[in-house]
Amino acid sequence: MNRLILITMLVLIVPSVLFAQIGWTEYTIDGDFNGAHSVFAIDLDSDGDIDVLGSANIADDICWWENDGNSPPNFTKHAISTVFDGAKSVFAIDLDDDGDIDVLGAADIADDITWWENDGNENFTEHTIADNFDGARSVYAIDIEPDGDVDVLGAAYTADDITWWENDGNENFTEHTINGNFDGAAAVFAIDLDDDDDDDVLGVASGTDDITWWENDGEENFTEHPIDTLFGAAWSVFAIDLDDDGDIDVLGTAAGAQDITWWENDGSENFTKHTIDTLFDGATAVFAIDLDSDGDIDVLGGAQTADDITWWESDLAISDAGPASIDIPSIVPEDTTLGPQAIVMNLGTVNATFDVTCEIDPGAYTSTETVTDLTPGDSIQVTFFPDFTFATGSYTVTVYTQLAGDENTANDTLEKVIETHDPGIADGGNSLIPTIFSFGLKNNPAKDRALFNLALPEAATISLQIYDVTGRQIDRITGQKSAGYYEVPWDSKVTAGVYFYKLESPWQTKNGKIVLVR
Repeated sequence: MNRLILITMLVLIVPSVLFAQIGWTEYTIDGDFNGAHSVFAIDLDSDGDIDVLGSANIADDICWWENDGNSPPNFTKHAISTVFDGAKSVFAIDLDDDGDIDVLGAADIADDITWWENDGNENFTEHTIADNFDGARSVYAIDIEPDGDVDVLGAAYTADDITWWENDGNENFTEHTINGNFDGAAAVFAIDLDDDDDDDVLGVASGTDDITWWENDGEENFTEHPIDTLFGAAWSVFAIDLDDDGDIDVLGTAAGAQDITWWENDGSENFTKHTIDTLFDGATAVFAIDLDSDGDIDVLGGAQTADDITWWESDLAISDAGPASIDIPSIVPEDTTLGPQAIVMNLGTVNATFDVTCEIDPGAYTSTETVTDLTPGDSIQVTFFPDFTFATGSYTVTVYTQLAGDENTANDTLEKVIETHDPGIADGGNSLIPTIFSFGLKNNPAKDRALFNLALPEAATISLQIYDVTGRQIDRITGQKSAGYYEVPWDSKVTAGVYFYKLESPWQTKNGKIVLVR
C-alpha cells in the first residue's frame, strides 16, 4: 500500500494526539481534499445525524461526507460536483422549500454563484444564480427581508463586493449590493448579531485583514461596524453562541496567520479575541455546530495548504451561576419570622463553588452562605441565617451570587418585594394561599404567650412540641389545617425561663428557642 494513502487512512480514523490546545480535541475527516477551502455541516440526508460538506478549489469539488452516527462519527465521502471551476465556498439549506436540503456554492474562476437542487434522495440538479460575480468567493443563504423565502448572499474577491440576491419565492433572484468597495471580499455570513429581530451581515476583507459586520435597520439598510482590522489575511467568518451565554459570538480563519479564532460577544457587540489553533496551515474555512451531540458547540475548519478538513471538540469551561428564585411568599402576615430561602443554579459548564448573599431592606439584614461544588445545570435551595422578622410594611429582598470568573454577571442578582398584611383572628386562616411553607416565632422574648406564624401551601397535619431545658416535653399542639396563613399561640401556664420548640410538617422540621417572661 502507498505510504501516503496509509497515512491518510490513519488520519481519518485516529484522533490527533499532536494538538495540545486546552479545551479542544482534534479529529481529521479527510486529509486529502485537494485545496480544501470551505466547510459546512447539516443533516443533509435527514437521518438524524450531522453530515459535513466541503469545497476544494484545486480539485474543483463540491463534496459531502455522510455521518454514520457513531461517537465519534465516521464519514463517507460523496461528490456533488467535480467540475465547479475554482470551488471556494459551500452552503446548504432548503432553498426551494420542498422539505429537503439543497446545496449552494461559489466558484471564483467561473465567477459563479450556484445552487444544486436536492430531489430528496441526495441526487442534485445544478442551477445558476449569477455567472458574472467576479471572483465569487463565498455564498450564504437566509430569509433576510424576511418574506418567507430564502435569499442568497455572496462575497466577490475580485469585485470587492458583498451582495445579496432577493428570492421572489420561485428561485428567481434580484441583486442588491451591501458594500461594493470591501477590499478582497472573501466571505459572507448573516445572523441576528445584535438581537433586534432582523438579520445582520458579516464579512471578511482579505485585502485589509478585516472582520466586519453590517447592522440591518430592519429595512435592509446596512451600517458597517469593524470587529477586527488586524486579522492577517482574513479568510472566512461564522457566527453562533459558542460559549452558551445568550449572545452571538463570531469565528474566523486567517490564512496568513494560520489561525482559527473566535471573538467573544459581551452582549453589546463588543468583542474579545480568543485563539483556538495558530498552526492550521492555510486556514480558509470555519464552521461550528454540536458535531458529537454532547451539548456544546464544536468547531470545524478547512486548511487549503494542509489539504485538511478538521474539527475541534469543545470543552469550553464556562463559569456562570445565579439565583433562580427567592422562596419567600410575596405576602406574609405581619411580624412573620422566617429563615429567608432562595434557589441558585449553576448555569455554566463546570462545577462551581460560590457565595450567595441575601439582603433585606429595610432591616439592614445581610447574610452570606457558600454553595460548594454545584454541578452544571443543577440547582440548590439555600437557607440564610439568622431568621428575619417581616414586621409591617413593604420589604425588598435581594439575592446575589459571587462566583470567581463568572462570564454572565447579568443574571447574578434577583429581587423580590414582600408585603405584610394583618394576620386577622388568632389561629384563623384567611383567603390568601401561600406559595411555600414557612414557620417562625413572632415574639421572642415572649411575654406570657408565644405566637408562631405558620404558612401552609396546602392542607397538612402539623405538630408543635415544647420542651424545657431538661428535654422534657411539656406541651404539644397538633392537628390538621387547611392551606393558608395562621398564628399559632402557646400560652401554657409555666414559669418564666428558656424553652425549646420543635415543629414537624410534611415540608420541614424546625427547631428553635423561646425565652418566656412573665
